[in-house]
Amino acid sequence: MSIIWTTDGQLDIATDPAALPDAKGSALTGAIGTVSSNALTRCKNLRVNQAGQVVTRDGSVKLNASALSSGTPNFLIEQDGDFYTFAGASIHRNENQIKSGLTNAQWSGLKYNSFNSSVKQIFALNGIDRKRIFGNSVIEWGLGVPNAATLAVGTGTGLTGDYKVKVTHARKEGSTVVSESNPSDASGSQTLSNEALKVTVGVPGDAEVTHVRVYRTVAGGGVYLFDQDIAAGTTVISSTTADADLGLEVETDHNRPPATGTVVFGPLFNGISFIIDGPNLHYCLAKKVEYWPTTHFIEVSNLQFPGITGLLWNGQPYVMTKNDIFFIQGSSHGSFFPLKMQAKTGAQGIYGAVAVQGEGIFHTGPDGIYLFTNGRDTKITEPRLDPIFRKAKNGEAATIGTLPRAARMDNAILHKFFNQLFFAYSSTVGGNPDNVIVFNIDSKRITHHVYNDGSDIKITAMHTDNTNQRLLIADDTGFVRHIEKSDASDDSGTAISFDIQSKDFTLQTRKHFPRFVKYDVDASASGASVTGEVILDGVSHQSHTITGDRNTTRRLVKTGNGNRQAHRISGSGVVTVYAIESE
Repeated sequence: MSIIWTTDGQLDIATDPAALPDAKGSALTGAIGTVSSNALTRCKNLRVNQAGQVVTRDGSVKLNASALSSGTPNFLIEQDGDFYTFAGASIHRNENQIKSGLTNAQWSGLKYNSFNSSVKQIFALNGIDRKRIFGNSVIEWGLGVPNAATLAVGTGTGLTGDYKVKVTHARKEGSTVVSESNPSDASGSQTLSNEALKVTVGVPGDAEVTHVRVYRTVAGGGVYLFDQDIAAGTTVISSTTADADLGLEVETDHNRPPATGTVVFGPLFNGISFIIDGPNLHYCLAKKVEYWPTTHFIEVSNLQFPGITGLLWNGQPYVMTKNDIFFIQGSSHGSFFPLKMQAKTGAQGIYGAVAVQGEGIFHTGPDGIYLFTNGRDTKITEPRLDPIFRKAKNGEAATIGTLPRAARMDNAILHKFFNQLFFAYSSTVGGNPDNVIVFNIDSKRITHHVYNDGSDIKITAMHTDNTNQRLLIADDTGFVRHIEKSDASDDSGTAISFDIQSKDFTLQTRKHFPRFVKYDVDASASGASVTGEVILDGVSHQSHTITGDRNTTRRLVKTGNGNRQAHRISGSGVVTVYAIESE
């Protein structure tokens, strides 16, 4: 009986290795005494997107020569090709620290620009700090309310009656106001008789404030209308503007974002962004990400199970708790309403959900990965990967093939990179993700990656740099790395180890007596180390060193037999595996 194993099949550790599919009398040879299969029980550090072959995955490089010393990175975001790393109590731009003294907490952020502003910005928060970032500048997100002005009789004429004033702080780009605070408390009343009004204001403590804007009542009035603005640093203003010439009423809905918000996402098509704050979902004014009115929120869940993460799918917002998914119906203030979806679970952590166009929302449950789409929630890891999400019982292995069991899901990461879904998870209870399962969204093929440059790399954040079309990760040692780098053949100088294994081939009426093996393998790359193994009943029966480019010479196998026969290729370096034949 001949066995032909091709390597371009599906990885499956949930099915008994002997029950995986094969084809007797395969068209591959046309021989009646031939059984063939492409099923896999191991597939580690191999690229599976090419038909008929598997190739060592692309390598990775460090983007910084030395590790960040400020703490463990927990958030990455790219802006115009520059990458920002949020680590410990600091923020770095391209590994250069641009802000320190912050709170060491989990960050969340989005890229947007303020209303009427041409400056590309990042808005980020972590439950305590709220920052607006551009270039090397890290400043406050939104403008604080100034102190009240004081009034007196000024030099000049024109005003008669009782007047009051409120002032705001503003940031202008040229002559355009791009951000303005809520108004101060009202000043005291000043009575004038054909006189000028002297307004005294304080010097703004925020260096981003470019102007102080003055809003004044008409004589005896209670509505504050725009009078004039002055450059920040000027403390005395003279107002003689006629009541009829005052401008628009001061706006009072320019609140800063909620101080305890933990997740920000958006914007919608109309420019509305969202912040999760416990059970509440706050939203800003349309296209004005610096203005968060206190009345602009809805209660989505409860204190026992607050919002964990949020995202947009098909242009609509969703909020996820540990147990549930909520669709946020509506598009403007007063119309937003949370609808609880018929989902089997929610998301277990801030990085535990990702929306994929044409597919749905992939999200982490306590027992696997789910896909929510069109009102259905399906556990996609059930058919082929379920064992790694189950705790090992007495006598059960902690690792199935090359895949260790998932020890925790609260810090697992789901991330889409082009047509691949990356799932990073931890194999230890107290550790960060050290294993990555990669799903090809189109072909549904799966592979297992472990990044290693001397020790297994533990991932703490993942982000797609769309400007440079590269996938970035941060690790718990303080490095940022470009992974899946197509022109890299190792991990920062460490050769990539690989491992692939067939199903267990079984003969219904007799044992296997393998006599020879032929390996269709390209092991010609410099530094490649490749070993082929014949495995009988789960034990390595004989191994062969493989060299050269697709040298399919027969390799004789010593006497032995078994009820189940499998083939395995392992080693390190760059290799392409096509097929194995044995008889």
